[in-house]
Amino acid sequence: MYEISYGEKYEQVKGCDLTDIAKLIRADIKQAKQDGLLPARWKYSVRTEKFAGGGAIDVTATNCVDAWVPEDFTKCAINSGCHEPTKYHYYQKCDGAVHLTEEAEAALKVLEQIHGAYNFDGSEHQVDYFHVNYYGRAEIEDLWTAAYKERQKAAA
Repeated sequence: MYEISYGEKYEQVKGCDLTDIAKLIRADIKQAKQDGLLPARWKYSVRTEKFAGGGAIDVTATNCVDAWVPEDFTKCAINSGCHEPTKYHYYQKCDGAVHLTEEAEAALKVLEQIHGAYNFDGSEHQVDYFHVNYYGRAEIEDLWTAAYKERQKAAA
């Protein structure tokens, strides 16, 4: 019906349960850490969720306050407003705006590649047709959540 794109490792998991795929994703993350593709000092969470109509696998890098750096607005013109937000930028009216470091952007790309390796996508969004092996995303924990966890850890 619609063109389907397959992840490079999809054939391994054809017909497998989400929990089995999550185990393989955890193993890939462990290998990527050993190969130096992901920062070993960060922690990685792989969570599954099952629901009517499918399921999701979410991959999150946590304990990574060092993944974020302040945005440099010295090049902004006065009263010009903020830069356009992108996938990797989070803005709060310029105060406290941050973006991912180069290391974190590279790590996010690796996580996205690992997450998508076992998936397929035959969706056609224009006609509201969704056909995937699993939903979900790969992400890096936002700065505010990471900082909160650090404060809680220090207080304990």
